[in-house]
This record gives sequence, structure tokens and C-alpha cells, in this order.
Amino acid sequence: MKPRVFVVMPFGAKPLDANPERAATSSPVAQVDFDAVYDQLLKPAIEQAGCEPFRADEEQSAGDIRTDMFFELITADFVLADVSVFNPNVFYELGVRHGAAPRGTILVSGGWARAPFDIAPDRRFVYNGRLFEVAHDGAPPDRHALRGEIRRLAEDLARIIASDREKVSSPVFAALPGLKPADWSTIENARARYFNVVIDELARRVQTARADGLPGDIMTLAEEAPTRLHERRLLMEAAKGLMDLRRFEPAREQLELLLELVPEDLPAKLQLALVLNRLDRTREAELMLPAGHHAGVFVLSGSVTLNGTTSVGEADLAVLDVDGDRTRLRAEGQDATILVMGGEPIREPIARYGPFVMNTRQELVQAVDDYRAGRMGHLS
Repeated sequence: MKPRVFVVMPFGAKPLDANPERAATSSPVAQVDFDAVYDQLLKPAIEQAGCEPFRADEEQSAGDIRTDMFFELITADFVLADVSVFNPNVFYELGVRHGAAPRGTILVSGGWARAPFDIAPDRRFVYNGRLFEVAHDGAPPDRHALRGEIRRLAEDLARIIASDREKVSSPVFAALPGLKPADWSTIENARARYFNVVIDELARRVQTARADGLPGDIMTLAEEAPTRLHERRLLMEAAKGLMDLRRFEPAREQLELLLELVPEDLPAKLQLALVLNRLDRTREAELMLPAGHHAGVFVLSGSVTLNGTTSVGEADLAVLDVDGDRTRLRAEGQDATILVMGGEPIREPIARYGPFVMNTRQELVQAVDDYRAGRMGHLS
């Protein structure tokens, strides 16, 4: 199931001179076609990033528009807010999301104005807004430039979505440690009740398939969750049903899908350990790093095979560039003890001299001078 991205932005054409901070390069009478921004840039970029885009004006069901908007702000996997112009609705909705969820908020801007004080420190992805300024001759945006913007924004979105669990994107949650996010499983409006009825019925059908000894039906039902939140529950129900039927290999697949959704799900990890034990795969482990991270595996004792091909012996170090993919490790013939070190590359210059490591030669010279002058303290 693809992550759902709710897009918060102005609608229609908006004048740039409504911005008190309007960039000096923009025409004083220029307007921006934000419907074109969505249709021609944001929507295709979100789709290329592997997500499902949605905007409030695409809602087809009857009901109160504000209720639907609040529901999306709370429940969407991601909220993408276009803060290009000073639109009060956009900033109101952004504030609701920031107060409800610590993660899953992405800011974009066409680059026409400086951000307001409250969100100025927050990271924004800037697109070429000039492509969407309403031309007097009615000319469409340059197709070649637009394709490049879509590709660049899609790459940025894919990267930030892949690493979302590691970072707090809400300044509210960043400033107030311990604040609890909204638990939308307890919402009682009509839409939430509908989803709960659907998932309860799917869970009941999984239990029926287990009682009837139909593992294929269980696996099919596991794909029918209405949202990613409900997918988590359904995958666990499916895994338990398959384990009861002693179908441990498909149970492993369901649990691994669940852990892709929620890597910190402890019950799923425990169930996966039990399944691997039943499959006699206790000498195997799996390493999955976030996109963009690197890792090293140092073998303290024994030997291991990486991804079934590369053998690493005792006291050897293997450097991995997994970029979000799984790396499978298997002990060769006996138990092995390994040390895994990983993190996001700092991508900074390095200057070194003996035990001193700094960013520049000037910093290195200063560090050596400080050491010789005794300004780094003394060991007794």
C-alpha cells in the first residue's frame, strides 16, 4: 500500500504582491497558478516518489469539508504544505498537523518570499516557481524545465519519506519532548467508524480462513486493508493465522512487511524471531539501514556470509552501502559474533594528522597548537 500524501496549498491563481516579503525579482502584478503547480508538478512528483497524492478538492464523498480536512491532517501518512505565499488557510492547516504528529510533514515553496518567523528554521524544498507565474500570452510552462523539476522534487520527496522515521519534522514536538501524538484509532466520526468496520470484518475473515485451513485466503485478505494504519493490524492477524497453520515462510513474509511499515514494532519482532526459529534459521540476521546510511560489519568471532555471496572472517571489516536495502547475514558453520556500526555520512571534508581529525588544515593546525600549549588539559 502506497503512503498517502495530503497536499495543503492555495487554490487557483494567487497574486504574488499579496506577499509583504515578495522577492524583488517577481513582477509586481505576477500571479501564480497553484492548480497548475499541483497538477503539473506536485502530483506527478509525489507519484514518482511512490506515494498517493490527495488534495481537498478531490474529495468525492458528501460531508462537511472541514471535518474531511481535519481527518486528512490527522490521518495522512504525510502532509505536504506549499508555503510559497502567505495564505492563512495553509498556515492554519500546517499548524494543525504540527500539533498532531511529530513526523510526516514536508514543506515546499516556489521561492518567491522568505518564510515567516515561526517556520523559518524548518527545512523547505524549493521548486522553480517562475514556471507557474501566469504569463500574459497564455504560454504553458517550459516542458523540459518542468520535467527536470518533477524529477528533482520526486528524488527529494523519496529521500525524505524514506528517512522520515529518524527525524521529527514538527517544531511543536521538537520543542516539547514527551508530547504524545494524536491517536486516530479512537476517532469516532463516520469515516473512522467505517474504516473500523471494514478492518474488523477483514480480521474476522482472516480468522475464518485460519479455521478453515486456507492460507491462500489469509494472504489475499492481508492485502485489502483500507489504510496503512489498518494494514499493520491486518498483517499481524495474517501472520498469526499462518503460524497457527504452520505456514512459517509466508508468515515471515507478512511480518517483514509489517516491520517495513513500523520498524520499532516489538510484538512483530518477537513473532518474527519465533518464525525464524521454526524455520531453523537462528544463525541468520537481517540488517536494514535507512536510505542514505552506510554501515560497517566487524566480525569479532566466527565468520559470516553477506547476502549469500560475500564471506567475512574473524577480525575482518565489511563496509556496506545498503541505501535502505536489506543485508542478510548468516553464520558459517558455527555461531558468530559481530559488531555493526552505522550512520548517515556527514559528507564533510576531513583533515588529519596523527590522532587529530578536523575539517580543514587550518583547524588541524589550531588543534595541534592547542595541544602543545596545554589548552586541551592534562592526564594525571
